[in-house]
Amino acid sequence: MRWEMTEEQAAKIPSQLLHCKRDGLLPAEKPVIIGVDYNRGSGIKKVTYEKEKHLFNDSDEKGKKNEYRGTSITQEQYPETITEHEKKCLTKRDLVAGINREVNNLNPKDFTSKKDILAFAEGPGYISNTEKKRRAVALTKKVNQFLQDNHNKGLTEWKINKKNNKKNGFGEAIPKLERFRITSSEIACL
Repeated sequence: MRWEMTEEQAAKIPSQLLHCKRDGLLPAEKPVIIGVDYNRGSGIKKVTYEKEKHLFNDSDEKGKKNEYRGTSITQEQYPETITEHEKKCLTKRDLVAGINREVNNLNPKDFTSKKDILAFAEGPGYISNTEKKRRAVALTKKVNQFLQDNHNKGLTEWKINKKNNKKNGFGEAIPKLERFRITSSEIACL
């Protein structure tokens, strides 16, 4: 596959890849990570790379250029050890996913006050303040979204009633958006 290069692209080619410029090819792309499989039990991850390589026909005659034959794209997998940072990130990801699953199974109508949200944040057994905060934030987002949706419905109904009652002279108050705000100090006091 031949590419037409602009002068700007050609100027960016490093000196060790000038053979690609001469043949009108873009330089081979650097290896790209396309997948990582973690095995926490063994502490090994399998990293899958995709590599690109230009292939040329070899010429035995002196002074004759090698001809471009094609580009091969290969996938290679290498085992690597999982770093401590990655272990912490995986643990955090699992914790957040668990909290989100738990919050998704709750009915936002059941949480009518800050006290209800803080009771959920406290959770079962010992929980760190950071986890309490994550639990409170996740539930507060869901409850506030529910309250926002209800406010939008109420506002739509108010607008319809306002049009209908304009002739009669009746006036209703504009629906007020109520939502919960929980501070870090409230969570720390649990």
